[in-house]
Amino acid sequence: MNNITWNLKDLKDRCPTSLLEEADQNIKSIGKLIANNNSLTEKLLLVNSQVTMNDIIDSSFSKKQLEAEKGLKILVQDLHSLPDYMAQVINVIIVKPFAPDLIQPLNNKDIDINKIIKKLKDIKQELPIENPKYRGIESIIDYAEALINCAEYKYIIDLNNTTKHRKWIDSDYTLKLTPSSEEKSFWLSAFEKDGREYPRVSYEVILTEYKVNILNRFYSLGQERNDYFLL
Repeated sequence: MNNITWNLKDLKDRCPTSLLEEADQNIKSIGKLIANNNSLTEKLLLVNSQVTMNDIIDSSFSKKQLEAEKGLKILVQDLHSLPDYMAQVINVIIVKPFAPDLIQPLNNKDIDINKIIKKLKDIKQELPIENPKYRGIESIIDYAEALINCAEYKYIIDLNNTTKHRKWIDSDYTLKLTPSSEEKSFWLSAFEKDGREYPRVSYEVILTEYKVNILNRFYSLGQERNDYFLL
């Protein structure tokens, strides 16, 4: 469960109405993406927990494995795209107000999180250090870089890019029975991307640890962006 929240009401209360209206569609898209992602997570955890010994030895297992693989692939694609949705919002409500005097905003078709970070750094260079907006933008940059550079998001990036143009990475299922407990999960095989090696990891860890850490950092970035309008 995420222990950090992002209060969208704060954003709506603090952000100028004209900017909020322009960013409204992207904000709604973020909400839908997260809601769908959470719903998919619940379904995947349910599929993961419902596999039985009988399933493993008959044809129904292949169907459940395929269902889990398809679901995880969609979830990975969604997590991969979240920062770019945030970049669209930041471009409208933070970058655009500095145009045209200080900087030009990015074209909507060209926006991703890395380009928006660079644009924020360009704005920061043009502002005097004593300007409160300088500190606000610096903080947003820090939170954005913390998100895209965390180990879990890098895993998601490389997993998504590795499987984008070829079949899904092999997975297997492990069921461990002991007198007092039962451990079971689909596992994603180890893989390598551009010299970066990733170990075999369970779907449950991706769903309950990797995803949670990414969303916590995403929400922290969103809340920091809300606080920018208090400066």
